Amino acid sequence: MCILLCGHIADELLKTGVAVDVIEIDYDLRQILEAKGHHLVEWNFLEFKEKEKYDRIIMNPPFEHGQDIDHIKHAYNLLKPGGIVVALMSEGPFFRQDRKSKEWRNFLDEIDGSTQKLTPNAFRESDRPTGVQIRLVTLQKPHSPSKTPSYDQSLAV
Repeated sequence: MCILLCGHIADELLKTGVAVDVIEIDYDLRQILEAKGHHLVEWNFLEFKEKEKYDRIIMNPPFEHGQDIDHIKHAYNLLKPGGIVVALMSEGPFFRQDRKSKEWRNFLDEIDGSTQKLTPNAFRESDRPTGVQIRLVTLQKPHSPSKTPSYDQSLAV
């Protein structure tokens, strides 16, 4: 099972027959996704409480004010042991010196997450063009639950 916050990827997965749960906060985009036959389970990802854990989560969360950090850490907590999150996020948390960004980098180190800088201006030709620099982040939850750190949303600043 997979959970997404990115419509185009959801469209491609729907074609393959993969069971996909979709979350989208934008009302108009939700209407489009529902019309295409997607299974929407929530509108606000940070309020989402899973009924079961997920094998894979693919997401393109909002970047403003460190929301990408909150979304990705919440996604990590929704994974089954051995599950994987693949997410796009802004470059900011990798160089900012605020507490939240530092905690994010420490979290990535602790769980051995990987990041890859993407081509500058990767979103220039998208549906919502922006010049923000982005990274692809991949997190895998350990197979052994006893070694799995958890992210406490109350620590987010």
